Amino acid sequence: MKQREGSMKRRLVAVAVLLLLSSLAAAQGPRLYPPTVFANLNRTITATGTTGAQTINKMAGTVNFAAAATTIVVTNSQVNANSIVFATRRTNDTTCFLASAESAAGSFTIRMTAACNAETSVGFLVTN
Repeated sequence: MKQREGSMKRRLVAVAVLLLLSSLAAAQGPRLYPPTVFANLNRTITATGTTGAQTINKMAGTVNFAAAATTIVVTNSQVNANSIVFATRRTNDTTCFLASAESAAGSFTIRMTAACNAETSVGFLVTN
């Protein structure tokens, strides 16, 4: 009987600890991802003055459109036809805006709505 009581006490302590830990986690709020996930994203930032087609075999990075350019092809071994490429303009140019980012096997194409007046940086993030 005493052995049974000891086993029951251990179970109650284990349950109490689990309840305490879950209440502490709830008090901190939901945590969907570690805070360093995006800070440590492996990427390539293309230097200012380097424009046109690039080979970037990483899931994130930047490319630069030359003045008057409307399209850039980025060769990337991690991209396939089903990849989703998110792109954002990083330079303020009032004449050109992002039109599309189209993935294909081994590359993706970023298109602008019109020719840019000056060198324009575009950032990208690829998901598979």
